[in-house]
Parts: sequence; C-alpha cells; structure tokens
Amino acid sequence: MGAGGYFGPPDAGGTVEIGYSVVSGFRARGFAGEIVRALVEHAFSTSGVKRVIAHTQPENIGSVKVLERAGFFLVGAGQEPGTVQYAHLRPDVWPASLETGR
Repeated sequence: MGAGGYFGPPDAGGTVEIGYSVVSGFRARGFAGEIVRALVEHAFSTSGVKRVIAHTQPENIGSVKVLERAGFFLVGAGQEPGTVQYAHLRPDVWPASLETGR
C-alpha cells in the first residue's frame, strides 16, 4: 500500500532526507502521515540528526498537507526543477536553527 525511507545517512550537518509514497487506491486514509511521522520520530531518536527534509511538487496538495501536518515548513526551491523543499527541525534545536538559518 505504501513505502517510505531515507535517502541515506545524515549529512555532516545533521540533515537527513525522507521519501514516501502511497499507492493511489490507499491515499487519503492517513497512511502517508503515519509513514512520515514514524520516519521523523526515528530520525530524531538518532544521535546527531537535527533536521529532516523532504521534497515535493507544490501542486501536490496531498503531499504538502501531509508534510505540514507532520510539522514540516516550506524552506524554498527543491533540488529538482519544479520541486520545493520542506524541513522539520528537531525540537531542541529550534531556537539556534532559526537564528543561523540551518
């Protein structure tokens, strides 16, 4: 019905990227949200992870809503043309992260 995972280990700055997908017949049932929340929770339980990012297309309203409901915020343009990047910061690094932009 769906899958999710990491695009590799955290980088030197403590950022890890997630990806997820749900088969069309199972969308709009909360599965994507569960996948994203579990990936974020697991990432933040790992030492050194300060930020989780995800990329989506801005017109993919379902994906945007999943990310925003899971605590992500829009960062800006994504790595691929036509995509945007969302980020979720580890709660205990919010103040420092906001000041430094990381």
